[in-house]
Amino acid sequence: MSDPAAAAPRLPDFAVRADEGLVSRARRWNAGLVTGAVILLAGAVAGLVVMIATGFGSGFTYALAGLFVVLCLAVLWTSRSRVRMLRLMTGGDGVLRADERGVRLPGLGEIEWDELVFVCVTDHRERVRRQSRIPVFGWVGRAAVKAGNGTILCELAVRDGESLRSRAQDATAASRVTLYPRWPDGHRRGVVPLLLDAVYDAHDVQAVVTVLFGVAKQRGIAHSLFEQLPPALRWKGPYLDDVIAGAMPR
Repeated sequence: MSDPAAAAPRLPDFAVRADEGLVSRARRWNAGLVTGAVILLAGAVAGLVVMIATGFGSGFTYALAGLFVVLCLAVLWTSRSRVRMLRLMTGGDGVLRADERGVRLPGLGEIEWDELVFVCVTDHRERVRRQSRIPVFGWVGRAAVKAGNGTILCELAVRDGESLRSRAQDATAASRVTLYPRWPDGHRRGVVPLLLDAVYDAHDVQAVVTVLFGVAKQRGIAHSLFEQLPPALRWKGPYLDDVIAGAMPR
């Protein structure tokens, strides 16, 4: 991904609509993963009950069946979380807009530029490509991407996450605004996670990042692009947690 900070398209003309083909594919694959997980979970639980009732099996088989149950529950939990995250960009009319006032997410509402603490983009495409070559895990990873687990994560941090949640248009989408410990000003900062390539094609992903980084640069909002998760976490920490911020060298 090229450096997007230099040339933001002229506001307030920017608007981008979620790609219906990508959204439909994500919904189909997500529904398929949920259906498969429910069927396998029911079978694993039934087998576990039978083994316990009949005394058949060893501690290893019990542990294996228990692990299978946990894995199925994990698939169901991540699918639910993914659907809620996608609602941030596919709710309402499905159009993300930006103007001189702020950015408007279709499933959440408007975030004024002055509310933003940072814009952080983490590009996981190379990591996902490496993992896709691993047997079994690679198939699971590819299925998750098709189900809407995007590889380009854009996080918008706001000063008052509770306020953003309370005024959100979609309660399901609002639940994906992650809240952090309270700061001395009484507010809890929040992060809005946007899986851009789950609903936008490559051109629109670049356009969204260009707009956000361009405005951030103009307005002095912290912004950065990462290709690995650990440095992104280190960079975000002081902006989200007052304790971490206080421990940072001046």
